[in-house]
Amino acid sequence: MTTKARTKSNVRKIRGKKMYLVEKFLPPKCPKCNHKFKKQNDDWVIFLSENQGYDIIVCAECGNQTARFLLETYQVTNKAFAEKLVAEAGFVNLIEVRAFGNMTKEHHTIVAITPNMKTEFVRKTKKRK
Repeated sequence: MTTKARTKSNVRKIRGKKMYLVEKFLPPKCPKCNHKFKKQNDDWVIFLSENQGYDIIVCAECGNQTARFLLETYQVTNKAFAEKLVAEAGFVNLIEVRAFGNMTKEHHTIVAITPNMKTEFVRKTKKRK
């Protein structure tokens, strides 16, 4: 088997896993026009993204620039669970993603905790034997 043939067969095996990503951030709506931020590129666009703990986003309704502070994210395999998080727990921006390698596991990341805010929908995990 040639190197080219081996590479093609390896690429076919790495297809990735379909997952769904939702996020919760502050502010939940534009401070200028009160337009709710529900879906990226429809309700807001990221203007400047730095690893300082916040992004600068632009409201699609009025063009106002504001800082976005990410609070938590979920990456799950079950679309119904992701839709439930959006409907009941205040998450937004449900998008389908392709995950590879160690990112194919479900993730719940708490980035920041604000005062008087509780985390909901944490799943109980099965005890390992």
